[in-house]
Amino acid sequence: MNIYGKPLTSESGDQPRLVAGGGIRVADGTMVAEIYGYVCVEDNRLSVLTPVWVSRNHMEAFFIRFVQVQAPPRPQSDWLMKLLEMKSISTGIDEPALEKLCSQDLPLSERTAIRVAGAKEPVAGTDARIDYTFDPAKKAGLVLEDGSIDLRERNTSVSVTAGDMLGEFVPRTTGEAGFDLSGKELPATDGAERTFDGGENVRVEEDGDGQKFYAEVDGHVSVDAAGQG
Repeated sequence: MNIYGKPLTSESGDQPRLVAGGGIRVADGTMVAEIYGYVCVEDNRLSVLTPVWVSRNHMEAFFIRFVQVQAPPRPQSDWLMKLLEMKSISTGIDEPALEKLCSQDLPLSERTAIRVAGAKEPVAGTDARIDYTFDPAKKAGLVLEDGSIDLRERNTSVSVTAGDMLGEFVPRTTGEAGFDLSGKELPATDGAERTFDGGENVRVEEDGDGQKFYAEVDGHVSVDAAGQG
């Protein structure tokens, strides 16, 4: 109506017809949410979006909480489990995180991502190696304040005394398989087998499944590319 109270009329257009989208079921002409989540309307399609976001590699899942205009109902445990099931999440579920979501109110004005599930990355095995008692790596030298290089600091000469232990053999380890959120096993690679020999003036002693290397004379120790000392 206008400012004098006279009704104003206009031609009415076609009423938009809502269509049920994801997370919605229709019962007796009424649209009902099937899951706990965020309601949205796009192109006359009414949907409920799940608040659970899963990483592309299916290794982590988060409950995404957007800013709210009013306090939403707290989720129930079975609602959350249904959301996880929809995302094919069956392992690595963080039970304490789900309990917190069901028992505590989150701030309305904050966007929050709560980790609710995490898978296990595979752990690769380590190669067989020698743990040296000295630093075997050669260095470029120490750069001095004037920009010159002190070549004495190149670590090209390491002095040892007869009887000093030079290193100990460490066998390879096998890899530990992981799994994604659906429980699919993720294989791991094993470490490589390697053998090491003692060179000139180096004594090798067997120690159970391993070896220890000792200097037989006073001198300077070095390691060649083949792993010999």
